[in-house]
Amino acid sequence: MHAPKGLNRHRLSNEFRLLAACCEWPPEASRDSRILALANGGIGWALFRKLARRHRVEGLVHRALTSSGAALPEAEKAWLRDAASSIGMDNLLQAAESARLHKLLGEAGIVGVFLKGATLSQLVYKMLGVKQAWDIDLLVPRDKASAAAAILRSAGYERTLPGPEFSDEAGVEWAALWKETLWTHLKSGLVVELHTGLVDNPRLLPSVSARPELQLVRLGPGMEVPTLEKDQLFAYLCVHGATHAWARLKWLADVAAFLRTEGPAETERLYRRSLELGVGRSSAQALLLCEELLSLPLPEALARELRRDRKLKWLESLAISAMAGRGVTELDSTVFGTVVINVSHFMLGKGWSYKRSELIRKLKIPRIRPRFTSRDRCTSSTRSSQSRAGCGADTS
Repeated sequence: MHAPKGLNRHRLSNEFRLLAACCEWPPEASRDSRILALANGGIGWALFRKLARRHRVEGLVHRALTSSGAALPEAEKAWLRDAASSIGMDNLLQAAESARLHKLLGEAGIVGVFLKGATLSQLVYKMLGVKQAWDIDLLVPRDKASAAAAILRSAGYERTLPGPEFSDEAGVEWAALWKETLWTHLKSGLVVELHTGLVDNPRLLPSVSARPELQLVRLGPGMEVPTLEKDQLFAYLCVHGATHAWARLKWLADVAAFLRTEGPAETERLYRRSLELGVGRSSAQALLLCEELLSLPLPEALARELRRDRKLKWLESLAISAMAGRGVTELDSTVFGTVVINVSHFMLGKGWSYKRSELIRKLKIPRIRPRFTSRDRCTSSTRSSQSRAGCGADTS
């Protein structure tokens, strides 16, 4: 019944240590014992609540604390019950909307791929009420983006990033740098990120972006939607988390839960395959973090191999700092937050050609961004892409 290595080696608050333990999935007796010990060892519950909200893991926290039998203040019990209920309802609405959009796209001959969200909830947690998702991530082929945008409009959505005052051609220019546009349903408030790529820098995951392989996921009776097949999905989850410096614990929790159901041997196979798919150091960084913070067992030889890479050690420490070192403050809203993210981007890929392409991409941003943003365009509906637009401090 030992705490994960990283919780001892890094100076982490008891509140973050408890949060990390709550994010281990599936529930196990050893995990519950650690949760009890931490919960009884002096927790600032107001801080803990803020951390759970920032990392968007309230569903996992509710189930973990309930499973462990930890004694909570009444206010925290009520907050967790309300949060879990809200997450469950949101997930059901997003699942139904995903199925509706899948049907509309199919009728137009467009194959849309649903990333993370409801499909990942079903694959990893086997239910819709645990994983918190703010939006629906929908990937379409770049040459189908205009047609998909028209379908979203006909389905009741309005583009909110870049704003509706910009033309569709401007939206294409935006997506060329930031891979997605943001759409908000005018009645329900549901949000869709319409992706035309998996990552901002196409030199990461080039084969997956060009030829995604799919699996169907059952979200409910009569509701099946496509997502990436297992190997590609693992690779994508690693790159997605790494490009955000793993600033939210929920992204790492998804990867750890994904791998824990597979076992150590399959974990190593998925890692080797991810290298072939072009993830750079993203998957190695994810594995080390999962072992350090979330008790994921790795094959000993693989763990030794990964720890020989000095750049990986640096990336691991940077990510832990991004997750835990900023407290309840969003990484992008701190003075050096975006510096941390941008520097890590250069470390993820290998070779000078990757670094050159990343530098060129970043140099384009200051020229293009002012065309799309101003203070009065930064609204709550643009949360998942504010940092990219220069408006604020959040990521999806």
